[in-house]
Amino acid sequence: NSQQRTESEIFVIPKDYVGVVYIFFDQENGISTEYDYIKRRIYQIPKSGILETQFLPNYGATEMPLYYEEAIGEKKMNYLKKGESLDSKEEKVVAWHQTGTARSDPYDENSKIVHFIKFYVCKPSELIALDIKSSQIDPVSLLSGP
Repeated sequence: NSQQRTESEIFVIPKDYVGVVYIFFDQENGISTEYDYIKRRIYQIPKSGILETQFLPNYGATEMPLYYEEAIGEKKMNYLKKGESLDSKEEKVVAWHQTGTARSDPYDENSKIVHFIKFYVCKPSELIALDIKSSQIDPVSLLSGP
């Protein structure tokens, strides 16, 4: 499927979740793909903040994703871009959505490349500390297994 088109996305985040959210793509034993009535991808983030999905990566998406707390249509969450003022809001936000790749075995250059996205769910004042803490974690170590 080399001609994959980009799709709009909706992220549903657990009600009291604070921390880093990781979504790992193309996971054989991951959660099945799910769409809403107008063909937007739905990512239901588990309480752990780590979602393994059968969706392929969605690179090149131009439309801003929607973020909801608990359920679609319930509480839409604000998104904070890198470079935006961190003191503008003190309620919980979604921030700094980023894509990445990592080798499933960092010592084997022939190992599978794992595609993921990560973003933060926290108060703006907590962002820097969360970013530093998450940069010390190898994302692949969070996967449940082969």
